[in-house]
Amino acid sequence: MLIDEIWHAAGDDASDINWYVTRTVLGGIYSTTEIYMLTDRSPDFRDTWAFLDDRVKDAFDMKKTIKEATYLAEAVGVGMGNSLQGFVNKVFQR
Repeated sequence: MLIDEIWHAAGDDASDINWYVTRTVLGGIYSTTEIYMLTDRSPDFRDTWAFLDDRVKDAFDMKKTIKEATYLAEAVGVGMGNSLQGFVNKVFQR
């Protein structure tokens, strides 16, 4: 519930698969940061803030990695399609 309210406050109005993805990622960041904070003895929870910053950066890096993997999969698919088409053309001598 809290995670959903945070996303609504941020202006998120996704109604597709992104609704689940964004809430899962934020839930993971929130819960791990809260657990980290329970053992943080640094002044003003500085280590927790650094931990949170790192988790947010990780989330953005993951999004970039997924996007790059999607492009790679598309390129491989096109390459395989072209190879298959060339093979079929050679076999059937078009």
